[in-house]
Amino acid sequence: MTRIAIYLMLIMSVMSCSNEFDVIDDFKEIPVVYGLLDSDSPYQYIRIERAFSDEKISALELASNPDTLYYKNLTVTITNKKSGEVFTLEEVDGNTIGIPRDTNGIFATTPNLLYRIETSKLNPNFTDNFVLDAYRGDEHLLSSSTKFVKQPYIKTPSSAEADINIVYKNFTVEYAFKDNAFIADAYFDVNVIDFFADQSTEFKTIRIYVTKATDKTVLRYDGVNFYTSIAAALKNQEVEFRQLVSVDLTVLTGGQSISDYIRVGQANSGITSSGETPVFSNIENGVGVFSSISKLTNSYGLKQAALDSLRNGIYTKDLKFK
Repeated sequence: MTRIAIYLMLIMSVMSCSNEFDVIDDFKEIPVVYGLLDSDSPYQYIRIERAFSDEKISALELASNPDTLYYKNLTVTITNKKSGEVFTLEEVDGNTIGIPRDTNGIFATTPNLLYRIETSKLNPNFTDNFVLDAYRGDEHLLSSSTKFVKQPYIKTPSSAEADINIVYKNFTVEYAFKDNAFIADAYFDVNVIDFFADQSTEFKTIRIYVTKATDKTVLRYDGVNFYTSIAAALKNQEVEFRQLVSVDLTVLTGGQSISDYIRVGQANSGITSSGETPVFSNIENGVGVFSSISKLTNSYGLKQAALDSLRNGIYTKDLKFK
């Protein structure tokens, strides 16, 4: 849910700074939506908030006030367009269900209102359109639609491999997009246990990205970066010794609207750009992104050559791996 803060801040910054934005009666509101459906999640969550332009009150002040940030008495539904079934989402406070809002942002953190529905009620499939609507009384505020993204398939390294061999040369990661997926992140989570002199232990995870926001399905990853990233994460930490638990490879794929959102943001960043900030939205009568994601994680150990590099190699020899 953390991307919403960046997106909302961008929207509010554009609205508050533009000389061409027409303010009606000194005050204008617009719905802002963030929702990524995930068929593997037990619940689907949607965030719907308000962005404002006000000649008398700053955008920062408006964002920090929950009375202006959130709609009151909002009805949010998801409809299976093919079957016509309509499902009403419940309003929840994310702070009470283990989904707190980032306290470092500019937005009000209490309450932290979200709309959710159990995934099983939607009966997800990968062919039907699912339509998001929001109503304030009889007023239809916004609409958008998306399809669920199917879980990707990791070809290399195969899930049948117990151990992988990441050494000081290129390492291949290959996967296949499945239904409705167009863009992907791929990353390693290196899971480690630290052992201390007082016999206590600490579990740590080091995330190392292979790539971000790509439509490529065959990736060549520099193995040296794997070890330098581990060294950077664990340097200057006193331990008796460390053990590697696993190396998890995750491929996270996203739908068309996520791909469009990222590409629109990149399209105007070159040397011929106009200097304007492009904003993508697939929300009718609002702004934001309603799309879908899906991920697959495979867990591996390291082959002996890679373990030797971890324990004795020039980048990680001082980290006390056993």
